[in-house]
Amino acid sequence: MKVQSPRWVVAMVTTAASTVGLAIGVFVSGALVESGPAPRQLAYLVFALLLAGCAAALATRPETVDRTPGAWSSLVPQFSVPAATRPHLPVAAAVFVATWAFGGYFNSFGPTIASQDLGSHSPLVAAAVFASYMAPSVLGGFAAGRFQPATAQRIGMTLVAAAGLGLALASSAGVLALFILAGVMGGIGMGIATSGSMNALLPRAEPAERAGLLAVVYAISYAGSAVPSLVAGQLSRVIALPAITVGYAGLAALVWVITLVAARNPR
Repeated sequence: MKVQSPRWVVAMVTTAASTVGLAIGVFVSGALVESGPAPRQLAYLVFALLLAGCAAALATRPETVDRTPGAWSSLVPQFSVPAATRPHLPVAAAVFVATWAFGGYFNSFGPTIASQDLGSHSPLVAAAVFASYMAPSVLGGFAAGRFQPATAQRIGMTLVAAAGLGLALASSAGVLALFILAGVMGGIGMGIATSGSMNALLPRAEPAERAGLLAVVYAISYAGSAVPSLVAGQLSRVIALPAITVGYAGLAALVWVITLVAARNPR
């Protein structure tokens, strides 16, 4: 008898794999830059070999949808949102933007935090600051499976909003332990909220529709990480990091309110 995995597993893997992969990648890159030969080139070579291995593994796996002609046209990104998932996309998009924005915050300002608060210019220490937010998301992904999607979104964003407040206080007061603790709490909240959002979207899409839907999800997520980081990077020339952190906390609080009011479970 074939044993089926719980429906939430797909959403958890889809969200947690990317964030945990980012954390591991930053750690590995930091270690290679700090200790390996050819620090500017070695990390790229290692990850190129890993990607080649992934491509070889995918080539041996069975296809999950019917093959269609057009190998070259398939390289062009296709964005689509199935009708069944459209009512749940706005709240999910807000969650993706807010949670990935904090990922961009740690990625952008991790080295500054490590230098100013830890007194270290080590790439590995900067990686640890970044991973304090990204790595715990896998714990949130497991926890999200216990809740309905809307409940997971609300709980996750409550933790992210509380983490934003903690980061703002820690940044203003210079309390590094509180900063790291808030980052871990935010990472768990990110895992819960994003897995809940994926659980609201993916199960309602047919297998052939999921590639286009995931393209939309990740376009929103990476834009949510990149655009606030770009704005914050420009603002950092004229305002201090604590004020920038307050801006990120405000974004998290806004999306928290949106999830409290508008999050709904799929029928």
